[in-house]
Amino acid sequence: MDSTRVTLNDLAQFTVAAVESGPDGTARLAGFFTHLKGVQEGRGWLYVSRTDSIVGALATLDATNMTAVFVVSQPKAVPRVGDKFPYLRGNWNTADIARVLEGEECWRRIVFQASDAVEFRDPKHPGSIIQRPVNDENDHVPDGSQSVRIREAGWDHEHCRFCMAKIGHGGAAHGYKSVEGRWLCEDCYAKYVVQRDLSFLHRKG
Repeated sequence: MDSTRVTLNDLAQFTVAAVESGPDGTARLAGFFTHLKGVQEGRGWLYVSRTDSIVGALATLDATNMTAVFVVSQPKAVPRVGDKFPYLRGNWNTADIARVLEGEECWRRIVFQASDAVEFRDPKHPGSIIQRPVNDENDHVPDGSQSVRIREAGWDHEHCRFCMAKIGHGGAAHGYKSVEGRWLCEDCYAKYVVQRDLSFLHRKG
């Protein structure tokens, strides 16, 4: 991994050169990049803030001229010609960026405590057993699920959002938890949050 600190201004910047509205409510933003590090076709973000960033799909990327079209489905507000945005690949989200940029006040260093987990077989994923922490915002069990049960203290670890290190059973006892419930290991917290460093965005994958 590149040890150089990356700021929001160091990310590939997408400048809107033309805007075309489609009959289906989409907006096609033709534009150009300052560089292509971290840029690839497919789902992505034009970063504004944690709540106002624009999600869409990057298409027709021309690596030679560093041009592309960003297609947005039913945008809340259509960007204007000349607007410039930092670009993020779709495997990241705006909360990841915002909580690093906002710094240490958004995180708490705590000991991981195991909690009960709901375990079930989702008919949409035959053969797979899915487990979620009880009372988590995503603990809803889909209709038609089978073998639903509660496992006492079954949610016994989390993974660091940036490096996937274990926090809890089989890993570090302590970690940093954001207000959304994301976890970072102590090393990633020191590297990225304390320094407000976005270099994790340039990891492959």
